[in-house]
Amino acid sequence: MEMNIGRDKDDIFSNQNQEVKLELRKEQLYINKKWLKTGTVKVRKELITEKKTIVVPVTREILVIDNMVFDSENKIKKTKTIRIPLREEQIEIVKNPLVLEDIKIYRRKFQKVEKVVQSLKSEKAHVEIIGNVNVIDNETH
Repeated sequence: MEMNIGRDKDDIFSNQNQEVKLELRKEQLYINKKWLKTGTVKVRKELITEKKTIVVPVTREILVIDNMVFDSENKIKKTKTIRIPLREEQIEIVKNPLVLEDIKIYRRKFQKVEKVVQSLKSEKAHVEIIGNVNVIDNETH
């Protein structure tokens, strides 16, 4: 922005102005952070069914009654066999869960440093003297 101070028609001190303010500004940098969703994770367990065939010997206990009838010559004339089941093994299936893996799932935060480079603008006042003017440099007012 340029202002004219002097004796021409664009003089900023015309119209009885005794003081003119010139605001000098500069940019300041503020850093804000926000969370951005970068991914989604779905965790699930899959149930796999497997058929297993096992051959198991099963024992049975029976009572055997052999009835033999003899003739007069002491020879077996007739044989009769009776079988009575007393007990038998019965297969009992018990399933126990066994832990194969222990998987831990958790969130963890870590920080890394990122370099941000920005150009900031600022304004400075420059006084340009035109003509043959005697300048008095007085630092105290």
